[in-house]
Amino acid sequence: MYGYRMSQPTGDAAKLEAEILEESEVTLDALRRHRVTGTRRLGRQVPSIDVSMDPRGIRLGFMLHKGGFATTLLREFMKNSVD
Repeated sequence: MYGYRMSQPTGDAAKLEAEILEESEVTLDALRRHRVTGTRRLGRQVPSIDVSMDPRGIRLGFMLHKGGFATTLLREFMKNSVD
């Protein structure tokens, strides 16, 4: 989420964000006036995963960073579609 206090990107990401802000006509001053501080989340999650056998099946343990969704990770393990 954009905000006036979030860390600034570099390279291609900086160019893309500048284009998006310009098209939306949102300024950092406006975000500051409305006290929108902003935050960044990792674009790629590399979770720590522990897989073990349990008498009832497979036990899966994992840790995700902010912005990671357990349902998305579990869908990858189960290979279910999102219809």
